[in-house]
Amino acid sequence: MRVPSLNILVFGLFLFSLTVPTDADARRGEAPRSQSTYANDVKSLRHVASQKMSRLDAAELLKEDAAQPKGVPLRISVPETLNLLVDDNAWETLPDGGRLWRHRFNAPDATDLRFGFSRFSLPTGATLHVISQDHDFYEGPFTNDDANQSGTFYPPMVPGSNAVIEVYLPKGSQDYQLELSSVYKGYRDFLGRSGGPNLAKIDFCDNDVVCPEGDPWRDEIRSVAQYNFTLPQGGFVCTGSLIMDAERSFTPYFLTAYHCMSSQSVVNTATFYWNFESPVCGQLDGGPRNQNQSGGTLRATRQDVDMTLIELAQEPDEAFNVHYAGWDRSGNTPQGSVAIHHPAGQEKVISFNNDPLTVTGSCIAASPNNTHWEVDDWEDGTTAGGSSGSGLWDPANKRIVGFLSGGAASCTVIDFDCYGRVSIAWDGANAGSRLRDWLDPNNTGITGIDGSDKILITYSGNMSMQDDTNNTGAGEVMALRLQNGDIKAQVSDANTGIRVGDLTFLSDSWTAQNVFGMPALPGSNSTGTAILATQNSDGLPIIQVKDASTGGLINNLFPWSAAWNILDTDMVPGAAGGSAALAALASRKSDGLMGVELKDPSNNSRIRLIYPLGFGWSAINLEVVNVNGQWAVATLATRDADGLAIVQVRDATSGNLVKNVFPLGLGWTPLEIKAVPDLDGNGVDEVAVRMTRDIDGLEIIQIRDSLTNNLVSNVYPIGAGGGGWSTQRFEVIDINGVTHLGILSIADSDGQILNQIKNAATAAIVRNVFFIGPPY
Repeated sequence: MRVPSLNILVFGLFLFSLTVPTDADARRGEAPRSQSTYANDVKSLRHVASQKMSRLDAAELLKEDAAQPKGVPLRISVPETLNLLVDDNAWETLPDGGRLWRHRFNAPDATDLRFGFSRFSLPTGATLHVISQDHDFYEGPFTNDDANQSGTFYPPMVPGSNAVIEVYLPKGSQDYQLELSSVYKGYRDFLGRSGGPNLAKIDFCDNDVVCPEGDPWRDEIRSVAQYNFTLPQGGFVCTGSLIMDAERSFTPYFLTAYHCMSSQSVVNTATFYWNFESPVCGQLDGGPRNQNQSGGTLRATRQDVDMTLIELAQEPDEAFNVHYAGWDRSGNTPQGSVAIHHPAGQEKVISFNNDPLTVTGSCIAASPNNTHWEVDDWEDGTTAGGSSGSGLWDPANKRIVGFLSGGAASCTVIDFDCYGRVSIAWDGANAGSRLRDWLDPNNTGITGIDGSDKILITYSGNMSMQDDTNNTGAGEVMALRLQNGDIKAQVSDANTGIRVGDLTFLSDSWTAQNVFGMPALPGSNSTGTAILATQNSDGLPIIQVKDASTGGLINNLFPWSAAWNILDTDMVPGAAGGSAALAALASRKSDGLMGVELKDPSNNSRIRLIYPLGFGWSAINLEVVNVNGQWAVATLATRDADGLAIVQVRDATSGNLVKNVFPLGLGWTPLEIKAVPDLDGNGVDEVAVRMTRDIDGLEIIQIRDSLTNNLVSNVYPIGAGGGGWSTQRFEVIDINGVTHLGILSIADSDGQILNQIKNAATAAIVRNVFFIGPPY
């Protein structure tokens, strides 16, 4: 652990002085009515009913805990049964016609109090607060939405030995059920407010995550949370990690240990604390617990590998800035390991092991001899009670490979720890005992996935496809986004969703229009990712091309001029001295005349101009198609007079007309066109046009032969006929030699992005790949 310099320490202490306000640990929303709106209208607390509980013997409880082996969750409180029913006999009427119920609780020598409601049902507008009498501190307001699926509720702890529960019912509200079954009396000063040590510190060998050692792990650190839960013996703390699934759906899955939580009834009691971290390197204290949430659903649990997977009741609040950790189920042996955890229930720390892991059995219970990874010892840092369930990362790929069961390691004993293996927990007897059904629900078969943030992405509404970049046999999905004013594009494998590249293009002085793929240009061996943008000051169009894998700049191209609106682009193979030429479709701003410019992308020189259709038609987009070995430009347009759609195919070398293709006819609005490799075997590419029917919005992708105009196939997107999805665009994808359509849609209800892959010839669904915001 590094010791901070004097300057850093002084600045850090100043920050700490700002992070210890009286509400630093509480999720404080609107204040209790007895302390705000109606403070002068309610009776004094000394006239409120009170209940006294038995006195704690903290020394004896700590002695009991010391005798527990490592691998037992860290206990922080003990229960006392109450069975107190909130009834109609102690309500105060407020000036607004609402009613207030309050009850006081006293637990001598307790450092903290947590309450358990065996029944929790409130009407609309009703709230509950838990208020500390010993500190300026409350939790709430809580509503009926905070109840878990069983109708129980366990709000977070409040500090001190005296607390008040306050319930507010709006005027006329009668339908409520509130039964307080237990109080958990803390004896380790969980919230650090009782003047003693905040839990048991092991600070002489641990690294606060705020220290420089944590700098390479900033994302992974944000995926880790401490959580508090209750068992019959009392309240306990463990650690776990928010984890990504293969579909990148950002479902809030939380990975931890079986020996911490293994039943739904225990999950119902859990409160999760995000970003509980020291503000100063080396302090191992002073962290806030105000970013918390409660409850979840048990998805999978398995004893021999000591695994539990929970789906949290809600996504963590955006303000918590959490990270979804990646994972590796390959079973390959990491050559080192990193642990991020809450030892002894304290603020988050990071520990380092520099030696290869070895395969072993569980060190806390009977198991086969291959269920766990063993860390021989920690070179920097350690673990302790409260670290249980925390993730173990492979430093080579920054993916979780295990979760802590226990061991003998401590600051004074340089010894081993054992971690349940993700690779073993992946499979099991059924969905309730394995990770596979939840982390890879569509059985893609991938062996690992990178972590990612959800909240850093602003979706721009434009996605496209490009050639296979990572040699997996499938094309890539490209998605535009804006981040801090910069134009960015993410490149992700269309089959697995795994990120291939994350590219930064222009600044906010440009407006992005489109993203598309380009073949390797002279001087580059990689596929290019290109964006079309216009300069905000004068409307000058630009196409900036970057290496899809490295993000390096390949070239800046300037098609047409500021007098033209660029509508679409494509590549014409061999048209630029044997290399691919860029075809840019544009309409003149002054009169709407459409034109196609062919440009050499290596030197930005013009090759030729093609003018399809002429006046009276409005261009939409273009595609380059192969007609009997000759490349042609297919332009999709509509007739201004009546909206008739046409695809005009012209030879890319001569500009001569090859064929006019008319999809569907009047009453349909064309949206986009794509070239489809020959499906009917006549040596001619097909053209696929996505259209909507004017009377009802029905969507169709109609595929026709570009030479004969014959119908080849009709493919319907997922949202056809109002299916709850809005199609954004579609692309043609080659998957292992078979032509497919990747139809990119957004769910109307929650904005989830789906790439539905259909066979182009048969229209059969091959795969649904889900992304959010866009694929990462």
